[in-house]
Amino acid sequence: MEYSCDIRRGKEELTVYGELWEDGEGLWNSWGDTGRNFEVEHEPAFEILEIYNDENKSVSLNTLTSREIRVIIDIFTADYWDHVL
Repeated sequence: MEYSCDIRRGKEELTVYGELWEDGEGLWNSWGDTGRNFEVEHEPAFEILEIYNDENKSVSLNTLTSREIRVIIDIFTADYWDHVL
């Protein structure tokens, strides 16, 4: 499945595309004091494939900072769990 998100870098907006590399795993449990909860046992893994700037020009993957990568993966992960649960 393809994933995409938009992030800002200064005044520029980047559109990032990626794909699911490995499914996440989790289980539902139920406790008397907290009720029914989903516990993630393994987060999904993603591969970032392409980046485009606001002029629709390709941007090198090597320009991503570690913080930007974490933000992108967090967005992809949240989107993944929103669609799985």
